[in-house]
Amino acid sequence: MRKARSLYDAGNYADAIVELETARALDPYAKDLVFNLGIVHEKALHIEEALHFYRLYLDMDLEPAERARAETIVKRLEGARVHVQVTATATATVVAPPATTFVIAPPPPAHGRIDGLTVISGLVALGGFGVGTGFGVAAIVNRPANNVMTSPTFTVADLQAQVDAAHTQAIIADIGFATGAVFTVITLGLFFGRTKRVDAHPQVTVVPQARGVGLVGVF
Repeated sequence: MRKARSLYDAGNYADAIVELETARALDPYAKDLVFNLGIVHEKALHIEEALHFYRLYLDMDLEPAERARAETIVKRLEGARVHVQVTATATATVVAPPATTFVIAPPPPAHGRIDGLTVISGLVALGGFGVGTGFGVAAIVNRPANNVMTSPTFTVADLQAQVDAAHTQAIIADIGFATGAVFTVITLGLFFGRTKRVDAHPQVTVVPQARGVGLVGVF
């Protein structure tokens, strides 16, 4: 008890409680020990522990003055406990406002996408025009001349062969030009009909802080 009182006077409430508990283990029915444990816990702001020991004290054999003093302390601590609980609840309900995210609208995407489909379609169109041009020239070169029949070595079979070759080459040329024209339209549609690829939109997040706000950007 003397050591606990010395620690209490020095403001060392934690060690004073240890000494009082040690003494109480030797004499659990000593009402002064129980009352002093209530006092030290109250000084240490341990309201629940203080109330516990004051109520134990009230269950002991007390003089009327001792009981009245303990009852006054218990009533005061119970009121303090309610006040602390209300304050803690009010503090817990005051929370920072949620972070507000503002999405920065990007400019309208430009038209004109160049990707694998556009490139392949363009190459097919160029190939079609190339084939049409090549076979068209060949058809013109291989068509029979007006004076071919005057040649003594030229036969009807030769004439037919030239006509057939020129006709076939002309058909292939037409197919090539048609393919080139079709895929040119497709290429233009793939290029101008779609917008350029946009990978991500920038955004800024407003984060409430203890003083002011913070900005978190994603670009």
